[in-house]
Amino acid sequence: MMNINQLIELYAQTPTHFANIFSTTLASKSACPIRNINPKMNYFLFPLKGQAKISIEDIQYAAQSNHILHVGPHTECYITVTSVQPFQYVVLSYEVLGEENVLPHHYSYEVDDVARCTHFITHMLQLAQTPGSYARLQSQTLFMQFLEEFLVSAKRKKMTPKSEVVSFAVAYMHEHYAEDLSIAQLAERVGVERRRFSELFEATIGMNPSQYLMELRIKKAKEQLRTCECSVAEVGENVGYYDCFYFS
Repeated sequence: MMNINQLIELYAQTPTHFANIFSTTLASKSACPIRNINPKMNYFLFPLKGQAKISIEDIQYAAQSNHILHVGPHTECYITVTSVQPFQYVVLSYEVLGEENVLPHHYSYEVDDVARCTHFITHMLQLAQTPGSYARLQSQTLFMQFLEEFLVSAKRKKMTPKSEVVSFAVAYMHEHYAEDLSIAQLAERVGVERRRFSELFEATIGMNPSQYLMELRIKKAKEQLRTCECSVAEVGENVGYYDCFYFS
């Protein structure tokens, strides 16, 4: 399965547009195939009640309240209800606006805040019954909020004590980026050997700590250049670059 940071990066670069949402129910112990034949259409399968197994290309996924499944174009899945109660689920479809659909064809992640994800799903289901362009605009906004919550919640669920080390390092960077801060100092502060710290950081965040710190400082510098009358050299010092030639 694709790394969650790689998935977040893909969604950050891929324009998407909400298409449709509906809820359906399968009886206990029943089965049903679903096939997506639209070359640009993807959908999330969001369980509400009951449990099921979903088979895609010889891979089985668990369908229950805290697992969200994604299915891409030209993909057929087979749902088998495993619970004694009916399996109720939501199909949330969206379109990739680029020329090529670069998103994975199928994946599933467990989330740590299913209630918040359900909030966005429920609101979109209500809007689906409302005609007019304003309801469509609201649905698009809610879809993007759901997508963000899903990805962040899935990332939180995968956090380990090692991830917490990285989270501490990120928070420390945001508080001390204006200081003469080095990666070696960060590694020492979190109690991890420098090379191992860099590996953990990149595996968790998706970029190495030096790159993250540089992008953070550049972002802060741009904010200052827009909001104050400081010189470039002064802004450089304010964000941790004490060599004005390097900063410029």
